[in-house]
Amino acid sequence: MKSTTRTEHAARVLQRAILNGELKPGQRLPEDSAICRTLGVSRSALSNAWNLLAAEGLVQRKQKVGTYVSETIGQRTVAVLGTVNSLSSSLGYYFRELVEQCHKQIGGAGYRVTLSIGHGDTAETFADSLHLFDDANDHHRLMGVVSTLYMGSLSAKLEKRGTPYVSIVSRMVSHGQCVVLDYRSLCHKGVALLHGLKRRRYVVFSADGSSLTASDRAIGDRVASELCAWLREADPRFEETRFVRVPFDYQCRHAYDAFLGAMETHHPDGVFFLDDGLFDVASRAMVEHGIRVPHDLTVVTHANRGRHFQFPGPVLRVEFDPAEAVKMAWELLDSQIHDKHLDSPVVFLAPHVRKTEAADRRRAGPAIAAGSV
Repeated sequence: MKSTTRTEHAARVLQRAILNGELKPGQRLPEDSAICRTLGVSRSALSNAWNLLAAEGLVQRKQKVGTYVSETIGQRTVAVLGTVNSLSSSLGYYFRELVEQCHKQIGGAGYRVTLSIGHGDTAETFADSLHLFDDANDHHRLMGVVSTLYMGSLSAKLEKRGTPYVSIVSRMVSHGQCVVLDYRSLCHKGVALLHGLKRRRYVVFSADGSSLTASDRAIGDRVASELCAWLREADPRFEETRFVRVPFDYQCRHAYDAFLGAMETHHPDGVFFLDDGLFDVASRAMVEHGIRVPHDLTVVTHANRGRHFQFPGPVLRVEFDPAEAVKMAWELLDSQIHDKHLDSPVVFLAPHVRKTEAADRRRAGPAIAAGSV
């Protein structure tokens, strides 16, 4: 191992011990010889590490006296990452709830929670738009990062700096530590609801990002293939012709026409929306074209907890709980901060099934309410 790498290793271990409270402000640190033995580094590497930490304001070196943790250490911080588009999109309620839960759960553990907003349509432009480490006076207080979306190249930057991170992502396992919303379970539960009501001619709608860049098209094809495989697991008779890929945009504007097209082509007795934004827009077509739910059509939709619809008919929801997602993410991040053993860097969050509230049914007209499920 090169000396510079040993210096970075020593600085990272000591920095973590200071910021997570193992070493207290004003505390005198052990003799250099003892720390060298513990960390397995040379005196020169440790001396360089002290210089790095002193430049960050974390330690003070007093000649012929020793090394002390600085009396004034900034409050430990966890950054929560999001994008302008995600917070303002049809799923904005979900991302805002994730941020609120981070403030509650991570803030309740004694950390300062900051929101860092990026922009861009790709993971790379998003990573480039963030300025997590620009402030030389603040970056050493950053204990970890919780991202509400796939981070792409940013994860490599965080690993290089030794900053713990966790992503909360949909469907596909991300690089590094992540909480994955279990869409395989979502597909199985949605299909089971339709089969339980003897709906066999159903159509599945999914948001499709393949209209964007070439890399997005490749990802979109892979996601569609994986979703269809999970749907066939749940229903061996499921045909891909009943899987409708709706061109993606943050307001789901294409869902209206996609729904009407599928109704005309397939004459389904049920529909399953894998994105609640798609249902929100398609539900307007149901109302405007007089489609009676559930008499003419059974509706199952993904809808994360906290989502409210204006649709008057009864809807079956398969939902993820943002509070549970953040709880899992914080457990992963806290384990990294305190160097605890991780059983697995990836955990899956299972969805819950919920029917529409009784209040929704009372608001529905008599023809709709009569056959509610």
